[in-house]
Amino acid sequence: MNNEEEANSCYDLDTFLANPTAGYTKLYLSFKKIGPKGGVAIGQSLQTNTSLLKLYLSKTNLGPEGGVAICQSLQTN
Repeated sequence: MNNEEEANSCYDLDTFLANPTAGYTKLYLSFKKIGPKGGVAIGQSLQTNTSLLKLYLSKTNLGPEGGVAICQSLQTN
């Protein structure tokens, strides 16, 4: 998977998580190449997601930008 494919996958995940009827309570993304842009996309989707209770993100290369985006979204939701 190249960088563009990885970015597209994260944005697809963003769309999925933003859907209030998704209904998943756990999401395992550890060891996936999410990167900072993917972290920002996930952070944006978590602002509207009301069902996800656990998110596993070890070894995803989120970097500070992605990590901060996710943390900020969790403060508001």
